[in-house]
Amino acid sequence: MPTASKRPLEAEDGIQKAPAKGQRRSISVRFSAAERSLIENYAKAQRRSVSDMIRLVTLEKIEDEYDLDLFVKAKREYVENPTTIPHAKMMEKYGLDE
Repeated sequence: MPTASKRPLEAEDGIQKAPAKGQRRSISVRFSAAERSLIENYAKAQRRSVSDMIRLVTLEKIEDEYDLDLFVKAKREYVENPTTIPHAKMMEKYGLDE
């Protein structure tokens, strides 16, 4: 029996790697007629394509949840040990020192 070939961006452990810079991949999502109409009308009002709107809203949601997780962690640490650190050290501590 032939072995299944790996997907182009799938590592040995089954976790997908990010596409090469500039390369985009599509994801299929199903919506009801009412949901699709809502999304299309909103995208039109924002002068964006439906694809751009879905991408933007999805990535913003992920970023918001990531930020909230960082806040909860930082607050928990502060409650346990109410000391402050300089902004630059805090950015470094949480890996935000770009």
